[in-house]
Amino acid sequence: MKNLKAARIFIILSGGILLSGCEIMANGVPTVPDLIVKSQLEGSNINDAFKKYGKPQSITKTPDGQSIAKWDYIDTWNVNTSSNTLGPGPGGAVVVTPTYSSSTRSSECIMELQFNNQNIITSFKTWKSDRLACNNFYYKNK
Repeated sequence: MKNLKAARIFIILSGGILLSGCEIMANGVPTVPDLIVKSQLEGSNINDAFKKYGKPQSITKTPDGQSIAKWDYIDTWNVNTSSNTLGPGPGGAVVVTPTYSSSTRSSECIMELQFNNQNIITSFKTWKSDRLACNNFYYKNK
């Protein structure tokens, strides 16, 4: 009876993990660019980040006297696709009809840098809508 209950709990937890897989992959596992930028920023002066990434959308104070600078970057692009549809033509021939479509996609990257009273960055965090959402933000501002 205990094994059956444990198996049910395992299945429920596994299902939850699978359903939240996109969130885990986007925010739970840092990409190589995330690790590179983190290593460059943590321990450096916040003014270097301001020079590289521009003015943050907000700066807030924490209860322990540190500050958090927050950038919110949204990247939008168009995706154009084309395909051909085959259909019957006159006299048994085949008619090729091209079809075109366009859609707009976007991704969001939120970067937070916590820094102390000496303006030294002590923490680097990101939240991403997809795994590669921050890459354009990082490299756009080289």
